[in-house]
Amino acid sequence: KRGLIGNAYEHQGVTYRFATKDNLAKFKANPGKYLPAYNGWCAWALGALDQEVDTDPTSFVIRSGKLYLFYKDPELDTRAMWNKDTENLFRKAEANWKKRQ
Repeated sequence: KRGLIGNAYEHQGVTYRFATKDNLAKFKANPGKYLPAYNGWCAWALGALDQEVDTDPTSFVIRSGKLYLFYKDPELDTRAMWNKDTENLFRKAEANWKKRQ
């Protein structure tokens, strides 16, 4: 379920939308716990292509308590591609992200 405009909250210049009021309240109480990795860019694209690509908030993986988002459309599911080579892509994404910091 996608976030609703009525459940929107701005944090550090980014507007987040939540499916429920409960999810919104949890985020407000501890945003750092719920912020997506790589500022919400596609984890697969960052690892495989070293590019910042938009994501579909319904396509995600939680790894070690961190949220990773992925690009998805009817012809391309990058989460499925990530799941085939997770460790390699994770290492590359981490290294590519560090270059941006």
